[in-house]
Amino acid sequence: MRVFKIYLLGVFFLGTGLQILSQENISKELLEKVAIHYKQQSDYTIDMQYQMLRGFTGNIVTESYKGTIIKKGDVSKYKVLQSEVLQFGGQQLVIDHGQKLLMYNKVAKTADQMPISIDGFLESFEIEGVQEQGDVIQYQLKKKAGATAFPYNKIILKINKEKYQVVLQELFFANKLPFNDTTSKNVPDNARLRITMNHKESIDKKLPKLEAYIQADKNGKIQPTAAYKMYQFIDQTQNN
Repeated sequence: MRVFKIYLLGVFFLGTGLQILSQENISKELLEKVAIHYKQQSDYTIDMQYQMLRGFTGNIVTESYKGTIIKKGDVSKYKVLQSEVLQFGGQQLVIDHGQKLLMYNKVAKTADQMPISIDGFLESFEIEGVQEQGDVIQYQLKKKAGATAFPYNKIILKINKEKYQVVLQELFFANKLPFNDTTSKNVPDNARLRITMNHKESIDKKLPKLEAYIQADKNGKIQPTAAYKMYQFIDQTQNN
């Protein structure tokens, strides 16, 4: 059962309030620095472990996957399961190898491949609690009233305050998701997605070039290359 595959590409992370009144502005400032860190860092590799957990507490893992984000300059690659999202400056490819689907679109150059949407979280969530242990600060975020951008009502973030890196996200889904029991299938229950992030200082793999996937024909029409001629190709720029 793959109950959370659809969330992985739409994704890209407690206290009791005893620190929140005095530290809310400082805490928000740190989150903003984290967002700036990822935007300004030109090269990085992040290995990620995705775990779907049943229930809002406990450690019942029902599914587990690995993913990777590699960024070098204005080129980035996000891979999880059989799906990839590649960005080349202002051009983006979304590939589903399982469905044999290749989608092409143009995006703002500032829309870098981000391992976590800090800016979006700050717009849609408010800080509810903060805990600090060594170099790691844990935030509990609560969805603001009326916010609809994310399918979660609570988020836990763990951040290395020295390196401005997110080391863990825990996303609590607002609606119940289907799980399998020993005797029945598709049993709705509370769910959360845990993402553990391991940052590396070097780029492990050579990033591909756009020309390996698509090219313009003599009339200027974008077409998939021979390696992807069997994929369904969707040029989303034609719909914009």
